[in-house]
Amino acid sequence: MAQAAKPKSARRRPLWRSRLMAALVVMVTVGAGWLANRDHVAWDWTSGARNTLTADSRKLLDSMHGAVQVTAFVADDARLHRDIAALLQRYHRYKRDLVLRFVDPKTAPEQAHALNIPASGALVIEYQGRREKLQVLNEQKLTNALLRLAGGGDRWVAFLSGHGERSPFRKANYDVSLFAKELRERGMHVQSLDLGKAPAIPDNTSVLVIAAPQSPPSRAEVTAIQAYVRNGGDLLWLAEPGAQKGLEALAHQLGVQFLPGVVLSTRSRLLGLRNPAFIVIEHYADDDPVTRGLQQRSVLPVCVGLEAAPHSGWQTSAFIRSGADSWSESGDLNQPPVRFDAGSADRRGPLDLGLRLWRASPATQGQQQRVIVAGDGDFLSNAFLANGANLQLGLNMIHWLAHDDRFIAIKPSASTDLHLQLSTAAAAFIAFGFPLGVPLLLTLGGTVLLWRRRVRAAG
Repeated sequence: MAQAAKPKSARRRPLWRSRLMAALVVMVTVGAGWLANRDHVAWDWTSGARNTLTADSRKLLDSMHGAVQVTAFVADDARLHRDIAALLQRYHRYKRDLVLRFVDPKTAPEQAHALNIPASGALVIEYQGRREKLQVLNEQKLTNALLRLAGGGDRWVAFLSGHGERSPFRKANYDVSLFAKELRERGMHVQSLDLGKAPAIPDNTSVLVIAAPQSPPSRAEVTAIQAYVRNGGDLLWLAEPGAQKGLEALAHQLGVQFLPGVVLSTRSRLLGLRNPAFIVIEHYADDDPVTRGLQQRSVLPVCVGLEAAPHSGWQTSAFIRSGADSWSESGDLNQPPVRFDAGSADRRGPLDLGLRLWRASPATQGQQQRVIVAGDGDFLSNAFLANGANLQLGLNMIHWLAHDDRFIAIKPSASTDLHLQLSTAAAAFIAFGFPLGVPLLLTLGGTVLLWRRRVRAAG
């Protein structure tokens, strides 16, 4: 028996579907292209968000007003261009007027020579008429360069010298050369200042640092320091237990007293430290401009307790304090048992270990004069700088003293997922599953689709 012919509408239906599908594909493609040119949306699903700028880098970009020009003087290498552009794209997402361009030093030798570009290449970052040059590129280096550019004018940090102080240039464990290097990386100028040779503290000094003199300064030197403070100079005094080596007049001028003895803590042993004179700072005040944002512990070895009774308009705040388990031990540490003695000069904690002082500047109207007195200098030494938040605490202190409040706590963090670890089963699945499994699935899908079409044709 002859099969009845299908109606024309049934024969035309597949053509209708094809035309409709083609029209939808075109519409979706055009719409996707329009959205891609209009807005950029990205997701970072890595556990450490290593493809996204840290909050501190974004905070810095928000504070920078005006365009940033980044010129990459590198060879014409596609892979190198791609890697540089990938990092700069993270910054461009948050600052649209940050522009990157590539220049091959071989095709622009005069321009490269004028900027002293090395043969290996470099990035030149320009902002508001200032310029920084980088040869190693990562978020930390680039953010620090932007930080230096945003900082504006020159800032000089002068370390008092000539009396056995911690040196910003020597490399002994006792010295602070590693900390000074971090300051220079942030665009600050570091110098030693011997008042025995210089008649006075230079007027362009942003912060004077007194880092634990081992011998007393002369009366003329102390007079110069007092004049610097009296005239509105900003000061960081890193003190130590014991006599203050001829600086008692300065302490009186600031209204700061040093408690007798060394601060000890019973909790130090619980935290794995054998020496009870190593004070661990576990908690910080969230509303203090120096400690705001600090997360890690700080370790302060061999501290002296502080008390403030400021005068002459000074205001004061303690930004570091020891725990309730601490006390200031006035006895001999070599005569056990060492414990708190209520009938002695011992003072029970919590004790102030870091004081901020500020007042209206006697030199500049509308500006503050700022002073920090810390009961320890070891925490910034080469031997202890890498412990916990010691470095960041020191940088925050200098930033506050230099009136760079907006830069405090800007510190690019490390990624936590730089390495991918797979089990043996997962590695085997990736190794064999994709090259074998995916083609099998496609073949199976194609076979099922062909079978269904034949069944429809036969029906």
